[in-house]
Amino acid sequence: MTIGANLWFLWLLLTVFLFVALFFLVPVKKIRAYLPFGIFLGVGLAVIVIWTFQFFLQYWEVTGDPVILGFTTLFTPLAWIPPTIIFAAYFPKYKRWYNVIGYVLLFAVGSMVVQYLLEQVGMWQSFRWNVLWTGLLATGTHTVLTAVLVLTKAHVRT
Repeated sequence: MTIGANLWFLWLLLTVFLFVALFFLVPVKKIRAYLPFGIFLGVGLAVIVIWTFQFFLQYWEVTGDPVILGFTTLFTPLAWIPPTIIFAAYFPKYKRWYNVIGYVLLFAVGSMVVQYLLEQVGMWQSFRWNVLWTGLLATGTHTVLTAVLVLTKAHVRT
């Protein structure tokens, strides 16, 4: 039995791990408040990114994650929910530009590290892609999350 044959199970474990980590890192009150944000923007952005870069442009493949509906994968969009909620829950209280830029870049670097680790385990395969492009893409997606948080004033004070 090889690790490649069980990659779907690793995706399931990663998704469960991220949800468990969410409950350790974010108070339940904030999870409830930001759950719609995490579902709509986390899953929504993930589906757009996966369709564009995996299925349309074929820059990468999320290996082992079952394809559903022909245009997205199963576990990756679900796995984006916890980090999206964490991003919203700890968004800088004082929205000075340098705090916000630093926060966005922190999550972009985190995305680069995650992609690198996924490649090492065999859960990600790059064709015409590299980890630096992930940093740029993650900066863009987290800028979208920031814009939604700022424009909708969706910041919960606890």
